[in-house]
Order: sequence, then C-alpha cells, then structure tokens
Amino acid sequence: MGQLPFFIEFLKASGLYDAFISDCPLSYTSPNAPNVRDILGTLVLSVLAGHKRYAHITTIRSDRVNPELLGMDCVASEDSVRRALLQFDKAEAITWLDKVFQRTYPYGRAVGGDGESTTDSQECTAELSYTRLNACQPEYK
Repeated sequence: MGQLPFFIEFLKASGLYDAFISDCPLSYTSPNAPNVRDILGTLVLSVLAGHKRYAHITTIRSDRVNPELLGMDCVASEDSVRRALLQFDKAEAITWLDKVFQRTYPYGRAVGGDGESTTDSQECTAELSYTRLNACQPEYK
C-alpha cells in the first residue's frame, strides 16, 4: 500500500471522501456503535487492498497510518462491517451510490449490467454494485 497515502490525499483534497461519508444513509443510535466513518473507511481500505472476503478485513486492522489519514478512529471489525451492510435499505443505498458515482464520474461512461459501456444515465452502476453486494451476503435466519 505504498501509494495509498497519495490516493487518500486526492480523495480528501477533492472532497470526494467527505461527501461519500456525509451522504451515506447509514446511521446508528447506540453510543457503543462504530462510527460510520470507521465502517466506510474500513471498506475503502479493504477494497483498495484487493480483499474479496470479510475475513480479509482482519489483515488491515494492524495498519496505523492509512486509517489515520482517512480520519478514522479505528479499523472496524469484519462483523461490524457485515452488520452495517445488512442495515442498508436497497433504495436508499442505490440513491446514495448513484450520487457517489455521478460525483466521481460526472463525464464518464456508465457500465450497464451486461458489461458494455453506455451513455444512458439510467443504467448506472449503483444498481449493479448493490446487486453484487447483496449476492455476497449470507442468509441469516
């Protein structure tokens, strides 16, 4: 993760990261709940590290530099991240991700569900991202 501090600086200087956090529909009422910034920051660091499973989040828990650069208090546990993702309402999550994608790629081309590039703004990648995210969730009974 040698180049990550430069990317984090870009995210902070552009305001993209703070907007990503502030627009997130995730909220907690318990004083013992993790900070939303910590949950989303943990996800960002995990994705940038190439992780594909919740269990891999544990490997970034010892990182003391990058979480601090993102303004995080701590790296959230894999269980906290999993529970946070289960709380999202599909419609709210898609609206939030649409806003994030439009802010990040205002002039870019969206990718449709079939993987083909399209300029149709209705075929945003937020629906596809939420569907993939939801497919990775285990069924709880």
